Amino acid sequence: MLYRIFYTTKPFPAKLLNSMSTQVTNRFSLREVAELTGLSEFTLRGWEGRYSAVSPIRTPTGRRLYRTEDVVKLNLLKDLVELGHRIGDIATLSDPKLRKLLSSPRMVENQSSRMDPQIQKIFDNGERFAWDEIRLTVEQARKSRKGEKYLEEFLLPFLQEMTRRIGLGQISISLEHIFSSMIKEELARIRTNIRVPKSSHRFILCTPEGDHHELGLLIAYTLLNLKGISSLYLGPHVPKQELCETALRYGATHILLSSTLLQTEGAAEDPLKLIPFFCRHLPKFSSLWVAGRGFQSLPHSRQDRVCHIISFDDLITRLKQLA
Repeated sequence: MLYRIFYTTKPFPAKLLNSMSTQVTNRFSLREVAELTGLSEFTLRGWEGRYSAVSPIRTPTGRRLYRTEDVVKLNLLKDLVELGHRIGDIATLSDPKLRKLLSSPRMVENQSSRMDPQIQKIFDNGERFAWDEIRLTVEQARKSRKGEKYLEEFLLPFLQEMTRRIGLGQISISLEHIFSSMIKEELARIRTNIRVPKSSHRFILCTPEGDHHELGLLIAYTLLNLKGISSLYLGPHVPKQELCETALRYGATHILLSSTLLQTEGAAEDPLKLIPFFCRHLPKFSSLWVAGRGFQSLPHSRQDRVCHIISFDDLITRLKQLA
C-alpha cells in the first residue's frame, strides 16, 4: 500500500500514485496510468466504459488524459477489489466513501493479514510495552534486508502502517514518539554505511518555517544518499529567505520542500504561496520539488520548474531517473 508522501498525523488514504512522467504535469496518458496503478490498459478501459469509474479528458484526437484525482480513485478501487469488493458495486462511489470502506473493521483485518509479520510483531509488542522484543525484531529485519531494501521493504511499510493507526486513534502519543525515534535511528544507521555521494545533481531538503515534522524528509534524505545523489539536509523550520540564500551558495539543482502543516495549523504562511516566491528567487537552474499535505491542493497547472511529489514511490521513481 502506498500512502501520501511524508509524515503527518492526519489520516492517510490508501494507495496513492507514483508518477512516471519526466515532465511536470497533472495529466497522465493511459499507459502512464497503467504503470501508476498496476492495472492493465484493458481493465482501465473496462472500468471506465462499463462502470463509469472515472471520466478522463479527451483530446481532439480522442486520446485519454487522466487527472491526478482519477489515478487516486483508481488506486482506491484497486485496493478494494483486491480485498474482495466487486468493481460494479463500488465504481461510482465518491473517494470519501471508498476510504471509509477501506477503514472498516473487515478491511482493516484483511490489511493486517497481508502485513509483514515482523511489522505486525512490533505493533503487538508495542501494545505490551515489550521494548526489548521490539529491538530484537528490528535487528532481525535489518539483517535480513540490506540498505535500500531495508528502507523500502520494511521501514516505509512500517511508517505507513503507523500513520494509518495514528489516524484511526489506535496509537498513543508516547508510542508514536517511540516508534518515530526508532525509525530515525535506523535511517541514521543506514546513512553511516554509505559513501559520500558525488553527483551532478545537488539537492537541498527542508520544511518551511513553522513546520517541525521531519521524519518524511529524513527518509527522502536517506533515499538520496542510497541513490548516490549529493544533498544538503537543512532540516525543519527553515525561513524562505535562508533557503534561497543557501541554494545559491550551494549551487543547488533541486530543492525538496516537504510541508505537512497548513497555515491554520502552525505553518508561517500558506505553503502554496511559497511556490511563486521560490520560482522568483531561487537560482534559475534549480527545480523545486514539493511534497506533503501542505501541497495536496496544488492546482493542476503546468510549471516547468515545479514537481509535485505525491508518494514515496513517486520520489523513488524520480530519483532512479536522475541517478
